[in-house]
Amino acid sequence: MTLNNRLLVLLLLLVPAGLLGYGAWLVVSEIDLPALGGAFAAPAAPVVVVSAQYPGANASTVANTLAAPIEKQVNGVEKMRSMVSRCSDTGSYTLTITFEPKTDLKVAQILVQNRVNIALPLLPDLVNLHGVTVATQTAPLLLLAVTSSDGSQDLRSLSLCATALRETLSKVPGVERITFLGQQIQELRVYIDPEKLAARNLTVADVLRALRDQKLEVVVADNQDKESPVAPLQVRGKIDDPKDLGDLIVKRDAGGRIIRLQEFAQIERGGEAQGWALLGGKQVVVVVLTPTAQADPKKVRAALEQQWEKLREKLPPRITLNREFDFTPQLSREKNAPEYLLIDVAVNTLEKKRLATIVEKAAVQVQKGEEIQSVLALAENPLDANRALPCLLVRLSARKGGRGKREAILAALRAQLKEAIPEARFLIRDLSGGNPFPACRYPLQLALHGPELSKVHSWAERLAQALEKNAKVVDVWVDQASTPQPFQQVVVDRERAATMGVTVQDIYTTLEVVGSSRSLKDDLKELKIRSKSGKMVPVASLVKLHQGTAPAALVRWNGKLVVLITANPAPGASLRDSRKAMESLAQQLRQELQLSDKYQWAWIHED
Repeated sequence: MTLNNRLLVLLLLLVPAGLLGYGAWLVVSEIDLPALGGAFAAPAAPVVVVSAQYPGANASTVANTLAAPIEKQVNGVEKMRSMVSRCSDTGSYTLTITFEPKTDLKVAQILVQNRVNIALPLLPDLVNLHGVTVATQTAPLLLLAVTSSDGSQDLRSLSLCATALRETLSKVPGVERITFLGQQIQELRVYIDPEKLAARNLTVADVLRALRDQKLEVVVADNQDKESPVAPLQVRGKIDDPKDLGDLIVKRDAGGRIIRLQEFAQIERGGEAQGWALLGGKQVVVVVLTPTAQADPKKVRAALEQQWEKLREKLPPRITLNREFDFTPQLSREKNAPEYLLIDVAVNTLEKKRLATIVEKAAVQVQKGEEIQSVLALAENPLDANRALPCLLVRLSARKGGRGKREAILAALRAQLKEAIPEARFLIRDLSGGNPFPACRYPLQLALHGPELSKVHSWAERLAQALEKNAKVVDVWVDQASTPQPFQQVVVDRERAATMGVTVQDIYTTLEVVGSSRSLKDDLKELKIRSKSGKMVPVASLVKLHQGTAPAALVRWNGKLVVLITANPAPGASLRDSRKAMESLAQQLRQELQLSDKYQWAWIHED
C-alpha cells in the first residue's frame, strides 16, 4: 500500500471517530450540572470576601460611603468574574468577589487587598476604626458539635469546653480558621449613667476611646433599659475582672484629678450568646474548622484524627463531640459522599426569640422524616459569605435511590414545612445534587436592575408571584429586606458641627451607643458631646432626624443596585428550561409594567 493510500485509510478512520467524539461532547454539553451527582460537580470558583462595619449607618449610607468607593477600585481586578455586595441598615457591608476557576486564591486575596487599600482613605473614619477585612472563602471541613450527653451541662460550660479545644485544633496542619457558633462569650457589661458622665465633663466618645486604647473589644448591646439613652457596652479582652475595668482611667481633669470608669458606670460580669445552635433539639456549641485553600482535605482530616485523643482529654466525662457534619468527602469529590441539605428559614420578623422558636419548630418537623439522620439548627449560615438567614443543616441517612429518591425527600419536606409552619418560608439547597461545594448557591440567581429601584422592586415582586405558579421552578425568593420600609435617619449637620468645633467622627461615635428600644428623638436630648474649646454641646443640636422609607438592605451586582430573585429548578426541569421560564416571565412582566429597555436582568452565575 502506498503512503498516500495509507494516509487516506487513516483519515477515513479518524474522521468518524472525531465526529463521534464531537457528538458526545454536544450531548454532554446539554447536561445541566444539577442533574449530575455531587461527586461529579465542577469545582467551585474561587471567592474572596470583603467585609466592613459602619455603626449607625443605614443601607443607603453604607452603599454610598463604603460600597461605591471600594467596588470602584475592586471592579476589574485580574480574573474577576463578578462581584455581589450586600449593604444592611445595621451598618454591615459584605462584598463577595468570584474569580475564574483555577485562579490562585491567595493571589486573588492579595490583588483584592491592594485594591481595597487604595479605597481606605476615602472611607469614613469610623469604618477604618473598626477595620476592613479581606479574606478568602473556603468551605468548612468539619462542623464539630460540643454537646452534653445527659443534658447536665449549661451553655457556659459547653462554651468553655469548645474554647479549650482551640489550641489543639489550631495546631492541626492545614487548618486556617477556627470559629464558633452558638457560643456564649464571657464579657463585662458597662452601664453608663448619662448624668454622672455629663457631671464629669465627659462624653460617650471619651469612654469608647479609653476602652479601645486598651485594645479591648467593645460591642454595643441591645438596650433593654428604657430609662437610659445609652445602651450597655459589652467589653471583651485582656481585662476580665469588673474591679480592674472599673479602675480604668478615662481622663484627667483640668485640676489633674483622675477620673475612673467606676465613677459614672456600673460594671457587671455577663455572657452574651453568639446566636444559637441546636442538634437534635439540644443546645450545642459548634466548632467550625476551615482549611486553607491549598490544603488537601483528606490529609487535614487524617491529621485531625491523630489529635482526637488529645481533644477528648480536654473535656469532662459528660461532654461529647459529634462529628456527623464532616464535609471532607464533598471537598475531596468522593463518589459516595454523605448527602446533605441546607434549608434557609425566611421569616418576616426581627424578634430573636420568635425567630429561634420558629427554627426550632422546623427542626422538629424535619427530624420526623424517615430519611433524616441528623438536623443541626443554626442562627447563621456557616456556608454563606453573607450569613443573614438562620438555617437547618440536614444530613440524610445512607440509602440507595439516586437523585429521584432525593427529589422525593425534598418535595415531602417542602409540603410538610409549609403545612406545619405557614408563617415562614423554607428554601432548600441540595448540597448533594451537583451544587459545587463549597459555593452551595442557588442554581437560579436572577438580578433585576434599572433606573428606579422602586420600580425594579415592583417588577421583582410580580415576577416572584408568577414564578410561584410556574412548574419549572421551586423555592422562589425575593429578599424581603429589599422591600422599602419606614426608617428614621440621622443626618449630621456638618456645617454646624464645624462652627461649634465638634468633629463628625465624635458625633457618629456617640450615636453608636444610642439605645434602639426607644424613640431616637428622645434619646438625643440627654446626650452631649465636647467641642474643641471644651464646651459640652447637645448632640440633638448637631443632627437632623429624617423620616422616610428605604430598603433595610441593598444588593449590588458589579456596581449596580439590583433586586435578587433566587430559586431552584423544579423536579424534572433542567437548569436551561428553568432559566428560559424565568426570562420569559421577566420579559412579559416588563412589558405589562411598561418598563423601558433600561430595565434589564442578568444571571449572577452563568455556569
